[in-house]
Amino acid sequence: MWCGLSAFLIALVVLTFGPLRAGILDELLSSPRLALELALGSLAAITSITAGLELGVPGTVARRRLCAVPLVLFAGWTLVVAYDLIGAIVVDGSTTASAMRPHCFVETMLVSIPPAAAALYLVQSRIVFVPGGSGLLAGAAAATLPALWMEMACMSESLHALKFHLSPILVMGAISALLARRLASGRRLVMDSERGFRPIGNPVRMRGTREACDPFCFKCRGSRADRGR
Repeated sequence: MWCGLSAFLIALVVLTFGPLRAGILDELLSSPRLALELALGSLAAITSITAGLELGVPGTVARRRLCAVPLVLFAGWTLVVAYDLIGAIVVDGSTTASAMRPHCFVETMLVSIPPAAAALYLVQSRIVFVPGGSGLLAGAAAATLPALWMEMACMSESLHALKFHLSPILVMGAISALLARRLASGRRLVMDSERGFRPIGNPVRMRGTREACDPFCFKCRGSRADRGR
């Protein structure tokens, strides 16, 4: 549902800001490179948000296996976008500045904010033990969707696409990772205050003392046992 609603909202906003690149339909039908770009980017967004919501959840697939699929797809997508930079010829692509949107980087960042906020809400609503990694994947998925539309609306020159279309994925991913960690730490403090406990320090260093950082912390069970002696 997140992918469908986000894709619809982003398409509406991008088309409101301006039309797609001239001849994009013919280019899509005649250029396997562009079709491969869109396919890899779409799969990267879907697998990234899926991995972000499942990363660290008890009973799910191991973290490496979850992260491997979106990372491979992002790497493949980047290589296809950078095709002409490594010596190949762009097939039926517009490489002139006339098709360039003047503020494509800012537009990509701004359009990705609503889906990133929704993705972070979904991450915070789950029991996630790796909030930073989950936020990173969720933010990357949110910025991937407008980047795909920008590949069809702006110029298709590889260096420009890497600098202004794909770089917002890294920026939004980093911002979302920081926000997810911040929100997770704030929620932990609220839960501790509601239960009447306060974080005292490093539970490893405090093991064996008469203070426990959390009643459910297995590292401090010895300290609670000491209290009854």
